[in-house]
Parts: sequence; C-alpha cells; structure tokens
Amino acid sequence: MHIGMALPQYGTHARPELIAGFARDAEDAGFDALWVGDRALTPVAPSDVYPGYSPENPYPPGFTTFLDPVTVLTVAATATERVRLGTSTLTAPWYPPLLLARSLASLDRISGGRLVAGLGIGWMRDEYTAVNADFTRR
Repeated sequence: MHIGMALPQYGTHARPELIAGFARDAEDAGFDALWVGDRALTPVAPSDVYPGYSPENPYPPGFTTFLDPVTVLTVAATATERVRLGTSTLTAPWYPPLLLARSLASLDRISGGRLVAGLGIGWMRDEYTAVNADFTRR
C-alpha cells in the first residue's frame, strides 16, 4: 500500500514556504506521494455547484485562492528527494497539448522522474468558458 497527502495549494496555507515545509515533513514522515488538484477559477456565482455543496455555499472554505498545480508540485520537488508528485486530477482539455506536455515533462525532469500525471475532464462549465474550451466536447 502507498499513502499520499494533498499539498496545501488553496486558502491561507497556499504559500511557498508552507508548501515546501509541508512537503519535507510529509516525506520525512514516510508518505509516498504528494498530490494537487486543478482549478482554473472560482466564479462568484457559479452555474454548477461543487458536489455536496449548495448555491448559498457553493465551495469548500478557501477555494477562492487556488495555486497552479504544476507550480505547487515544482515547489514540492525542490524541497524533497524521494516522494512521488502527482496531479489528482489535471483538467487536460483546458491546456494546449504541446504546452501541457512541456510543463509536465519539465516538472518530471526537475523532480528526477517522480511525477505521476493524473488527467481528467473537470466538472465546472464556468471554468471551460473562462479558458475558451468547449464543455460539451470534454
């Protein structure tokens, strides 16, 4: 069995020094992987509500500040030596394929081959609209 932890990439803890410290502590504690999610934005009045939430309370606390997943994993990569670094999940249709491949390959190289790339399609129409991607073709 392998056990991982989610990195602090949103809310008040989404700061480089806290991400690096958390990553080091998790690696020192024996965790096998560190994970991040992907959000393009947090709309003020979303057309889709986060699963399990309501229109009056559309997001988990802290979701209004959400750092880029590849950047957060790069911070963790420079602070650790062994732990795997994963996206859970990266919303692939938002990104030009060549640029996404370059970003992931760069992170994999910087980390010494520790990247686990989990790709998905997302659920929020507003994010697709914001990045000019077709939600119906995801």
